Amino acid sequence: MRKNSGRMLVLSFFLVGLLGCPQVAEESVVGEPDVAYQRIISTSLAGDALVIDLLAEHDLGRIVGLSSRFNRYGTDGHKEKILGASIPKDFSMELLAHVMLYQPDLILASQWSVNNEHRETLRRLGVRLYELEQPMRVEDIYAHVLELGTLLGDSTLQDARSLVHRLREIEERIVQRAQAMHSDKPRSVTAMDINHLGRAAVDGSNFAIVMELLGFVNIGAQLEGEAVAGYIPISDEQLIQLNPDILMVDPLMYERLTTEELFADLSAVRGGMLIRISDNLENIVAAPSHYLLFAALYLQEEILHRWQDFTLEMQENVEEL
Repeated sequence: MRKNSGRMLVLSFFLVGLLGCPQVAEESVVGEPDVAYQRIISTSLAGDALVIDLLAEHDLGRIVGLSSRFNRYGTDGHKEKILGASIPKDFSMELLAHVMLYQPDLILASQWSVNNEHRETLRRLGVRLYELEQPMRVEDIYAHVLELGTLLGDSTLQDARSLVHRLREIEERIVQRAQAMHSDKPRSVTAMDINHLGRAAVDGSNFAIVMELLGFVNIGAQLEGEAVAGYIPISDEQLIQLNPDILMVDPLMYERLTTEELFADLSAVRGGMLIRISDNLENIVAAPSHYLLFAALYLQEEILHRWQDFTLEMQENVEEL
């Protein structure tokens, strides 16, 4: 875990450099921007990430509330320092009455958390609601950035366009490296994200977007049943039968897979492609924001460290057949 945390920290500094960050000043002065929305509350991780990265440093005072976990995955530590512990967190659409105590004029929310009663209440109160739909591909994420940039004002829209341009450059680097990785493979490489609750990511999940960027087949898409938040129940027997080449797991599932004899012959275990996901990275993947590109970049680095040995074993297995 300590090794993963160190790599994530290095990657965070790298990403800040890619995306650009404001010059650090001794004191931040929050001005009065010439835009409509002055009291913004985000009730989702994706909303937190977007509004923090889109607003300029001197506009951060327009944020009056965020969801509870934003400071566990942010890449701009300077902005987080400005926001500090004083800004209220722990906002959700389930507690809309609590949100309204802070008199927002704009609320950001994940679409799945909003119902018709919420919409009608906010319409009557004259509060703008921006709903973040679940993206199906990376282009949908770029659309969110541009839509929210438009909503926040002309100067922010320009920043949003610049952000999307830089994100596309990151995407291009990821895809080019992925193509090089897969060019000499005898077959498609399969991957799965599974947690200790026995749930695996299916198509339509954030994990599926990341896997598409990396050029892997999300084998969890073969599972049948009703998915909740992009995840579906999976039994130990199904996991063994699907036998993915790469497994992304949380710490508790990692412990199971490395200690129980039942899983000793899994390809991911034997091939060194069992990747433990830290809490920090898990929060990034949980938020359908532009941070998914950061997750893809990090996972690609993790996989590259193990890729040569994995490739040799794959070729040996094909030759045996």
